[in-house]
Amino acid sequence: MAETDSPESMAPEAAKGKSSNSKIILISTIVFIQVVAAITLIVFVILPKYQETSAEPDQTQEESVNEGSANEDEGPRELGQIYKISDLTVNPKGSMGRRFAVFEVALEVETVEDVDILKRYHPLIVDGYINFLRKKTVFELATDDSLSVIKNHLKEITNEVVGQDLVYNIYFTRFVLQ
Repeated sequence: MAETDSPESMAPEAAKGKSSNSKIILISTIVFIQVVAAITLIVFVILPKYQETSAEPDQTQEESVNEGSANEDEGPRELGQIYKISDLTVNPKGSMGRRFAVFEVALEVETVEDVDILKRYHPLIVDGYINFLRKKTVFELATDDSLSVIKNHLKEITNEVVGQDLVYNIYFTRFVLQ
């Protein structure tokens, strides 16, 4: 029995135990690193992309009342002169070229002379619109509440470009988000 209890005979058994423990620790460490990597990928890459591209379906848009609109008893109000800007196509912020938005807007002004001014400044107006819309994410473009805010900004951009308050209403005549 003395031979079996010697330190020399116990060395292979101890080495075997250490080997299986180190394998378990190595496998546990690898699994832990994979779980941390997966959580990091989901939280910092996938979830932000999903939030940018999905709009909340339960949001409702309250109808905005234009300052110049008539009461219900008086009937529809007269439209002013309309100037259309067609085929504005932009890639929203953060879409990496995979998403795009197509807009067409109608600008309402008072006189035909105002329409002529808008024609003269057309390239600058379109450039301002594109620069503004490219800074919006898909989520910002898709929500109902943001459309009225976008209209107001487009109106401000137009009036700033022409140097006077010509436009008093903007209407989206086409809005496609792909």
